[in-house]
Amino acid sequence: MPEETIHVAHHWLILHGRYICVARSPKCSICEITSFCKYYQNTNKITKIFSDSEPSIKK
Repeated sequence: MPEETIHVAHHWLILHGRYICVARSPKCSICEITSFCKYYQNTNKITKIFSDSEPSIKK
């Protein structure tokens, strides 16, 4: 990260936590930094496990 943007990045992270990564219901679907997020990676693993194990229901 360039030296001149470090002071602004602090505010970006606070705003990200306030509007995107909300503790009660994070908005992972619109988050642009999921590649760095352990919460996203863990919940995607769990979601994938459940979606792979559920049988498909055909009508």
